[in-house]
Formats: sequence, C-alpha cells, structure tokens
Amino acid sequence: MSAAELILDLNRLGIRLEADGERLRFFPQSAVTPEIATRLRSHKAELLAILGPPPPKLAIDVTDAVVVWQTALDLLEQDPLFSPEDIVAMRAAKPEWTQNDGPSSARGGAEGPRFSSPLGLKSQEKVLDNSASTE
Repeated sequence: MSAAELILDLNRLGIRLEADGERLRFFPQSAVTPEIATRLRSHKAELLAILGPPPPKLAIDVTDAVVVWQTALDLLEQDPLFSPEDIVAMRAAKPEWTQNDGPSSARGGAEGPRFSSPLGLKSQEKVLDNSASTE
C-alpha cells in the first residue's frame, strides 16, 4: 500500500491526519487500530512530505505575461514529464496578455495568453482552422 492509499483509507474511516513538524497527528486517536498505526509508521516519511507545509508563495508581477510564463516554466523544469528540450523550446515563446485575459480577467477571459514563437505554431493554428471548417 502507498501513502496515498493510506490517506484515502483514513479519510474513509473518518480519521483526520496532519503533519506537525516531523510528527504525524491523527484524530480521533481512538479510531486508529494497531494495523493503521503500523501503516502510519511505515509511510511516515512519505506522509510528512505529502502533508507538510506548502511551498512558499512566489512574489511575481502577475501583470507581466513574460514573468508569469517564465515562472511557470521554472516550476515545470522540476517535472520529469518535461524534457530539457521541451523547456528550452517553451522558453523561446514570447507571451503577452490579450485584452480579454491576464490577471484582471482570468476567470472571464475568452481568449487566453498569446504567444509568438519560433516553433512553427502558426502552421498548427492553420491546421486547427481547416479542421473546423464545414465544407
């Protein structure tokens, strides 16, 4: 069993689990069986990593699309799903907020950020436009 499965099991049993520094706290303590206590001990490091404090908030200028984009890429750089080549290619994009997006209209903007890029995205837009035509 994984730490994530243990958390789901505890949730189903109505047991609340919290990280308190390097200790695990669970409530109500009376609901924790010896089997659950053994599982908690065996997954303690993983549970603390999952339940630990959130990463510090980044202080960035959210009105600057380039700063937002580069900050997002800094975080993606740590994700194994993105190769270094992908990150380099995405860093080449030049994002800009359009009139209907950005921080002030993030919830209601219909368009989204625009990018100019040497990656040949214009040809992909054309393919998308052609596939939507009703001929």
